[in-house]
Amino acid sequence: DIVPLNLAHSTTAEIQLGGYVIPAGTDILANFTAILNDPKHFPEPEKFRPERHLDERGDFVQNEALIPFSIGRRVCLGEALARVELFIFFTGILQNFDIRLPDGVTDPSMDGTHGFIWMANPYLLHCVARQ
Repeated sequence: DIVPLNLAHSTTAEIQLGGYVIPAGTDILANFTAILNDPKHFPEPEKFRPERHLDERGDFVQNEALIPFSIGRRVCLGEALARVELFIFFTGILQNFDIRLPDGVTDPSMDGTHGFIWMANPYLLHCVARQ
């Protein structure tokens, strides 16, 4: 999650949610960090395990809890563009480089700094050009 708390939204009318009454005009924040790190949906969320999103054939498996661009009417307007750009960017890298952890490193760090956005701490990768 890049934006841990998403952007604030306000209720336009009084609503009931989970047994609670939320008055009109209340600011609501979605805690994406809690959702995207919930072990019920993502076992061992603190570990980098991209295979958790693949089935036994290597095909992508949709997980309803995977909401990096939010959900519903408030979904990020740039989601489609971001997905295409990320695909092009990472495909280009993976077509041209073998990416490995440096010698002596067995597990990539998932540490970072939380603020309005989450920023990963600097880390090292070993990129070898493919021939």
